[in-house]
Amino acid sequence: MPARDGPERRYDPGMSEEFQDILAGMREEKFSLIPSEIYEKDHFQGTDVPFLDLLLVQLGYGPSYGLSAEQAVRDFVHGQPGMYEQIREAGTAVYRAGARARDHGLLRSSFDDSLHPYSADEIWCMDLAIDVLAMLAAVPGLSGGTRFSALDALRDLYMTCGGRTSSGSCAPASRCARSTCRSRATSARRNGSARTSSSRPG
Repeated sequence: MPARDGPERRYDPGMSEEFQDILAGMREEKFSLIPSEIYEKDHFQGTDVPFLDLLLVQLGYGPSYGLSAEQAVRDFVHGQPGMYEQIREAGTAVYRAGARARDHGLLRSSFDDSLHPYSADEIWCMDLAIDVLAMLAAVPGLSGGTRFSALDALRDLYMTCGGRTSSGSCAPASRCARSTCRSRATSARRNGSARTSSSRPG
């Protein structure tokens, strides 16, 4: 049904006018590291996997959330041809892995952060997404609050997943694209760590 002013909205009697406006804005989003449509299609559920939800929220389900809301991140990602699409592909794979584990009853509890339900390819994509978060947390120009939140999340993610991830056998073309994204992420993470270390008092 057409909106009074703005984009077309689909009518749902269970949604308030305000919530429909929010959805319309999400569909018009210009930059979102995690495609908001996968979240919307899943009726706004998280994955129910704490470490995956933490990772995805930090990257941002929409243009107003997490690192997706930072202009410095947008400028950096848009300055790397193909990176935006690669990040969204990895984020989508991570979300779907968590949703699959949830929907097939593979989680032992709502606090299950183990990696046992996931394939090697899924774990590889999770590892890549964590590298991307680390890369973007080191981008110059981030607001202090966003950087702190991202670094705090990384600490928790490394405690949960450190040393337990492994690469899977992705399809050749996908592996090549993801390897490019991973190499950039790893380089930026190392550079960010070096800058942080050099700035600490002796």
